[in-house]
Amino acid sequence: MEQNYRIWSHKYDLSEINKKNYKHVLKEYFALKTSRITILAMLLALNVIFTLISKFLLGMLPIAGFLVVEITFFTILLTQLITNFFYSLIFLELTVWMRMMFTGTTPVELIAMNLVDGFFLIVFTLLIFLTKLFLVQKQLFKESKNFKIIVLIYVIASVIVVLLTAAFAVWMNDAFLLDMYGVDDSFKTSTMYWTIFGFNILKYSVNVIIFLMLYKVTIILINRYRF
Repeated sequence: MEQNYRIWSHKYDLSEINKKNYKHVLKEYFALKTSRITILAMLLALNVIFTLISKFLLGMLPIAGFLVVEITFFTILLTQLITNFFYSLIFLELTVWMRMMFTGTTPVELIAMNLVDGFFLIVFTLLIFLTKLFLVQKQLFKESKNFKIIVLIYVIASVIVVLLTAAFAVWMNDAFLLDMYGVDDSFKTSTMYWTIFGFNILKYSVNVIIFLMLYKVTIILINRYRF
């Protein structure tokens, strides 16, 4: 079967799946190749390094006395870009719960991080996928403009999902997380909720900016080494 790739130079994107190529696409999607294992190990090491920086360096500068900006989520986004949603979700779970072993993060903090980061990853991936799927089906991808189109998709999706995730974090804290932290009802004020909202916008904006700064070189590496 002649391969007609529209997004990548060497493989189908999941958004290109159809009745003719679905077996090939799914096989490629779930394949645990040596190159994929290697890049996941490298990203895991990068995540650990930035986890330690976030915990012990940025941890000295908490916002509102208890919120610390984590600069680790960009490694999750890189994992999603280089591999796919399936492996990035596994990577997310692994990196979140590994923190209990070497940073002393409490289970409640890990649950909060797991839920909010997971929400961002799921909504972000879904939005990117649906947009690509629409463009593929309408045959709007052109080789000379693919990079600019996809970058624009990522930027717009990032802005939308950052805001949605910040709102989700506020709702989740109000629903049960603040109670799990043992926060007294007298502290559950609009100021606290706006602080949580703003903090999450800051956290995810910083990580998205780092991710977008690394996007072009990551795409070059993916195509060169055929990840």
